[in-house]
Amino acid sequence: MEKLTAPKTLDALSEACWNNPTGRNYVRASQTDRCHIALNCYEPGVNDEMHCHPGSDHTFFVVEGECTIKGLKNGEEYK
Repeated sequence: MEKLTAPKTLDALSEACWNNPTGRNYVRASQTDRCHIALNCYEPGVNDEMHCHPGSDHTFFVVEGECTIKGLKNGEEYK
């Protein structure tokens, strides 16, 4: 891993993707060479295709509604 030199300054308003016709809205709030923080906002009933980010840690914080995460094993599910 490379040495952390400085955070990258982002213009969150210009990076934001709101009112997306897919119902998946996104803004990257902060980023360094080791970490980025993004806020995803999904309209009711919208979901993502199954995917993963190997080597990445994720934290999910649900403000309203619920989030169901399905694992790779059959029947593996987290709410």
